[in-house]
Amino acid sequence: MPCRSGQACRQIRIRPGIRRVPMRKNVLVVLLLILTASIGFAQVDTGSLVGSVKDASGALLPNVSVTATNVDTGVHTAVKSDVNGNYVITPLHIGRYSVSIESTGFRKEIRNDIVLDVQQTIRLDFALQVGSVAQTIEVSGAAPLLETESASLGDVVTSQTVELLPLNGRRYTDLAELTSGVSKVIEGPVNGGSSPTNGNAGGSFAVNGMRGDQNNFLLDGIDNNSNDNGDVAILSSVDAIAEFKIQTSNYSPEFGRSGGAVINATTKSGTNRIHGSAWEFLRNDAFDSAQYGFGTNLPKAPYKQNQFGVTIGGPILQEKVFFFGDYEGTRIRSAQTDIVTVPSAAETTGNFSDILGGQSMVCGPNGDQPCFDALNRPTYTNEIYDPTKPQWYATASDSIRPPVSPSLDRQTSFRPPR
Repeated sequence: MPCRSGQACRQIRIRPGIRRVPMRKNVLVVLLLILTASIGFAQVDTGSLVGSVKDASGALLPNVSVTATNVDTGVHTAVKSDVNGNYVITPLHIGRYSVSIESTGFRKEIRNDIVLDVQQTIRLDFALQVGSVAQTIEVSGAAPLLETESASLGDVVTSQTVELLPLNGRRYTDLAELTSGVSKVIEGPVNGGSSPTNGNAGGSFAVNGMRGDQNNFLLDGIDNNSNDNGDVAILSSVDAIAEFKIQTSNYSPEFGRSGGAVINATTKSGTNRIHGSAWEFLRNDAFDSAQYGFGTNLPKAPYKQNQFGVTIGGPILQEKVFFFGDYEGTRIRSAQTDIVTVPSAAETTGNFSDILGGQSMVCGPNGDQPCFDALNRPTYTNEIYDPTKPQWYATASDSIRPPVSPSLDRQTSFRPPR
């Protein structure tokens, strides 16, 4: 409103309202987006539990609470059955689980010792008994051996197999050869890589007749393929691998980028208890025998290889947030032993007579008499003749060259090769 004459007035400016957002909230939003993106991307290295819930008469029970509890971490994942009595719990990290079923008017039922592997779908059907919720039926047993929820073919290599079987160079991908239809393919080193822990060390395998570079490697749900040779890009430590699955055919559409196998590996996770390990593997020429063909007179080629590392995992917040880390180092000190021929002084001038034998030739009907040339001189096996001094005999068209004598000046009688 304009000021009147003789009155004091002041101008009031109206600015748009600006609400300041605390920095803490901005950081939390960014962290939430990062964690959500990671979880959504890594679902291919998890498993699932499916099934149906019925009563004793076979009628389907809706709205029943189904809870899967990871035994090692204590993390609970709960769902309810739908109107048809079916339930699906996914994604679940691999490990040992306990599954409980609760519904009003029925006894609580618990299934223990359910081991869930990577990319596995286990079906657990329940038939609840009428009774009080305070009553509990507890069943211990392994999951069904036949997986009826997926047509994918393949094998799971557990951490016990990875750690206990001997591995030259400790490449966990070499254990893929335990699966039927897999054969080793030696393609030689690429990119100059020779370290046994380098994914580009040249070792690969073919599945069901496909090329060795047609396999698809995943690590914790993330693409782990080398761009140049189709091998694994990052080779995780053997002690850090929880398990991996080799799917050879009929795998799900999300793995359809390659014609070979899908190698889906997952690393270990922290639990509610601090745990870890330390190791070292040694190769030394002191434990090796002499190389075949070299005999015992030549020294063995020096070779010393040390692979060592540690792992550690544990809780950050009990039953909520966990950590796991590993380190592995490789040290290789090696040399190579070869047998080479060094030319003698005579051989450098073109005379290779020193490598020929001096055994006499045999003649006669019984092969027991020495042989003679046309000038009645004894001849020898692999004998060298001087091409510059022919001697004529019998007729002018017949000639013979004399053997080289030990006192011959080889420098003037032989020409060095050009």
